[in-house]
Amino acid sequence: MMGVFSDFLLAKTIRRIDSSDSSLNPIYLTFDDGPTDHSTSMILDLLDEEKVKASFFCIANKALKTPSLFNEIVSAGHSIGNHSLDHTFHNFFLGKRKMFNWINESEQVFSKILNESTVGFR
Repeated sequence: MMGVFSDFLLAKTIRRIDSSDSSLNPIYLTFDDGPTDHSTSMILDLLDEEKVKASFFCIANKALKTPSLFNEIVSAGHSIGNHSLDHTFHNFFLGKRKMFNWINESEQVFSKILNESTVGFR
């Protein structure tokens, strides 16, 4: 069981981003905890104006509550990361099985909405 759990977390958790092209100096922009009514639209407008892509590490319950805003992020070509089901961080301290289920449940929500997996969990 521990091996499966560890493999799941390592496969789904963002730890390091490598660029295979050393001539590039990429900057990875990420936004967490959304989508939120008061800032996501402004961020999307600015990214569009500057022609920049970013990763949005979203909370599954917020994505379900604001589907049009979430779809705006996806439609603009930004990547989606899993930032938990509800951002209740105490789940990290309830044991491995509970944490696994919490992360897995949020990933299932995103997979259903996106028809694909997220770029990872953090």
